Amino acid sequence: MNLSKKRAELLGSRLKAWNLLHQDNEICFFRNCQNEFKDFFSQENDLLFCNDVYSVIEVLKQQHDPTEVAFVY
Repeated sequence: MNLSKKRAELLGSRLKAWNLLHQDNEICFFRNCQNEFKDFFSQENDLLFCNDVYSVIEVLKQQHDPTEVAFVY
């Protein structure tokens, strides 16, 4: 939505007031969080893909079972 921090906070409070957002939800802001991951992704024309899944998993401090397969359609 490309909202400023102030407008996003206002939108969040209005959504809560109109009961369109659960009262326990919090509005968070992240800036430049993609910088840590940008080297793990590549783009060719309109296709964006992860070229180093193992490093992403390591940065996220997650366990990875290479025998586990997930399909996304």
